[in-house]
Amino acid sequence: MEANVTATARLIDAARRAGLTRIVFGSSSSVYGNATPAPFAEDKPAVLPISPYAASKRAGELLAHAFAHLYPLKIICLRFFTVYGPRQRPRPRDPQVHHLIARGRPVRMHGDGSSERD
Repeated sequence: MEANVTATARLIDAARRAGLTRIVFGSSSSVYGNATPAPFAEDKPAVLPISPYAASKRAGELLAHAFAHLYPLKIICLRFFTVYGPRQRPRPRDPQVHHLIARGRPVRMHGDGSSERD
């Protein structure tokens, strides 16, 4: 909550006071929760997050909306899905798959095999 809510509000306000008018906020696909059916769409509501992390990221989005409403700010919120790289979540799926493929081992697939990632 300190980083995703309090710090977000402080950063947006500091940017506004410094004269910045464009801000990009990194949110999370977690905000969709279980109430939004896949495939996810930007115009679908994200009102029932199912974890404190998801709720804190949604709170950050709402703070961005409130600041943009009150001040001449253009704020875009990006909802990232499974970010790959430094400081990623522990044991993400993609590196596990790469490891198996590199060693010629089978990759366990879920569903009917028609899903895709890019």
